[in-house]
Amino acid sequence: MYLRVKEGATLLADLLYKSTGLCTLGLHSAEHWMQHEPRLVDALSCMTQLTEIELQVLGPNTSRFLSKMQSAPRKLVLRAPPQRVVRAPAQQPFGARLDLDPQLQLLSVEYLAALDNSNLPGLVDLARLFPSTRSLDTSLESTRPARGQPLVVIDWPTPEYVRGSAGLFANWRNATSTYLLELVDQLHLQGPRKARTVVNLKARVFLAAVDSVQPASFWHDGTHPAVEQALRAFPILRRRTVRHKLLSHMWGAARKMVGSC
Repeated sequence: MYLRVKEGATLLADLLYKSTGLCTLGLHSAEHWMQHEPRLVDALSCMTQLTEIELQVLGPNTSRFLSKMQSAPRKLVLRAPPQRVVRAPAQQPFGARLDLDPQLQLLSVEYLAALDNSNLPGLVDLARLFPSTRSLDTSLESTRPARGQPLVVIDWPTPEYVRGSAGLFANWRNATSTYLLELVDQLHLQGPRKARTVVNLKARVFLAAVDSVQPASFWHDGTHPAVEQALRAFPILRRRTVRHKLLSHMWGAARKMVGSC
């Protein structure tokens, strides 16, 4: 099995050395391929026309590629491995931490998807690495400092579209450019502290998921003041879009239809 994988990695490196005009790269298990064939790092680093890069499974080799690459990609997606191949929490994490030069800045990246919580640096480091990001999709959250340690503020003014958890914005400042905010979690499940964090933002368009069994009164019956405050906190809000799946209402309507037959 090892020999077949090694042979495949060698063939892939040979192919990529000849594909100098490649514009879009998607490489799953990227770190493992590069471990089997180190020439892949050089083959990819020498490319100059990559505009979109997606890597799954990070580590020292993918770090070397991103540090050395001659391309100036506009889109960069860093994914976690599929859940079915992630090892148990007590074991070593799948992949390894992305380790980039502290002085490195990838100025060309405008769309960043940072979706590997175990192996990506924190939000402060991402803001420094990708200062030109306009569209951000991330599963990372702001972290509370250890007792006695100062609060680390995230100063990332460029994102116009942000998709993530409410906890992402706990330490976020200077988010004046954010036009569209999309929460991937449900505010009422995050607690009042996280719900209040979105108050700091001035997004014009707000997208949020609503629990499928919550009645419409959930948003204005006074039982979840932090959520209501969050929704009212956009003084320049032009359009508020809520993805509302009211299964209970649908069920009631279906019963009425059946009863009328």
